[in-house]
Amino acid sequence: MRFLFYSILFGIFFPRFVAGQPTLKKITFPNDTTKIEYEYYTLDGQKHGLYKWYYDNKQLRAVGFFKHDKTDSLFVSYFRNGHKKSEVMFHEGAMHGSYKTYFPTGKPEIRGQYDHNQKQGKWVYLTDNGQIERTEVYENGKLISPKPKKEPTVSQDSTDNQNNIESK
Repeated sequence: MRFLFYSILFGIFFPRFVAGQPTLKKITFPNDTTKIEYEYYTLDGQKHGLYKWYYDNKQLRAVGFFKHDKTDSLFVSYFRNGHKKSEVMFHEGAMHGSYKTYFPTGKPEIRGQYDHNQKQGKWVYLTDNGQIERTEVYENGKLISPKPKKEPTVSQDSTDNQNNIESK
């Protein structure tokens, strides 16, 4: 019975000692060490866990999670006025999932999706009064609709020295 007890106790607590425990780090502003600028957890020297970034007025600037030194969750950033600035989903350090930005008034500005740091699918750009300014569609990070405008090129005709404009 005693062996079973110690086996269970060892099995529960020993992995924590081997893997280590997250340590809270607080980084202050250089000009005012009473105010925290960053607050995050580290594990084995890497950011791992909750991450918070503050303005000098102690207001939250951004919050999210790290996993083995890579962003790995929804990161939310804020304007100084407290309204959301952006919501960006990350996976293993890459933007992956929903992407949203806001105007300083808190109204939506851009909506889209990322797939491993590449724009994917429908992206909607709004004006500050909520009207759709434009819509774009991406496939594997490339704009497919509306078609990107082709820039004209200038070529020199060697026979008559005239400039001809032709599309790429």
